[in-house]
Amino acid sequence: MNEFFWGGNTGRGSVNFAKEFFPEAKKRILIKGGPGTGKSSFIKRLLKRIENPIVFYCPSAPDSFDTIADFDLGFFVTDATAPHILEAEKPGIRDEILNFGNYWDSSRLRSNQRLVEELSQKNSMHFSLAYACLQKALKFREQLERSLAERLHPSLETQYQKIKDEILNRKLHGKNELGKSRNRFVSAYTPFGFKKLKVPAEKTYTFEGAPTLAKAYLSSFAGIFLTQGFEVLFLIDPLDGMNYEGVYLPELKLHIKVVWPAEHHYTSFERELQGTIKEEERQGIVQLNKAFLVHEDLEKLYIAAMDFDRMEKELDEFTDRLFAD
Repeated sequence: MNEFFWGGNTGRGSVNFAKEFFPEAKKRILIKGGPGTGKSSFIKRLLKRIENPIVFYCPSAPDSFDTIADFDLGFFVTDATAPHILEAEKPGIRDEILNFGNYWDSSRLRSNQRLVEELSQKNSMHFSLAYACLQKALKFREQLERSLAERLHPSLETQYQKIKDEILNRKLHGKNELGKSRNRFVSAYTPFGFKKLKVPAEKTYTFEGAPTLAKAYLSSFAGIFLTQGFEVLFLIDPLDGMNYEGVYLPELKLHIKVVWPAEHHYTSFERELQGTIKEEERQGIVQLNKAFLVHEDLEKLYIAAMDFDRMEKELDEFTDRLFAD
């Protein structure tokens, strides 16, 4: 699997696991700059030079890229600005900083200072409102989980044992080493609705439950594979940002996913909770869309102040050096 979201807009705010890559990459290119300065476009251009990239989409602008990585070539390139700020740890040695601010006309931006500040404040406000809605959705969902817990626990144990037995009966060719686990988002609340990326599984086990209640069971499944040397991806629940909506094994193309019980099993109170959750999620997406539209207006001001011709020339030279190393 080579497509993920770099983070998520969750009930706990903006969540990402960007720093997971830091120990692994031999070379890290951190891009700094304002909105509309060409960060995502530059990342998109690099994609043409990489045979097997890992791609991370921006959850707040899902047609844009936040990061691409290729650990066969030994590097990753990332938008290192808020909300996923990354700083160089070994500047000039392992870490390169591309400052797209070198190509803007500061005097032109300062002439629009009041508008830039106003749009930036509006953008932050809409994100705050979006997170407030998603936080309420999460609180109501936690209440729903508590209501379902007593009925779900016996079923969870039965499902766990059945899937575990099937897994242990598989002839797995493990390795004499401990596998690695990583956190990944494959689902996200975006300005254009709830998006879910395809998980390329050849075998899928469905675990009926809820993210908080199922976390211990999913961790146990992961432990079985990690002790045999397999890489395990913990697929992060997009609303909670901490618990899991599933686990995935790239090598085996095996997916264990959590699904909620069918609504006809719910009490009237639980159905009412579910309706409230959906409405808060919808309102959160509305606010994300408003933030996106404000961000587009902000981008226009920066685009008008950029010297893209000079930037393109220097970035071409940088790219040639990157792939020559």
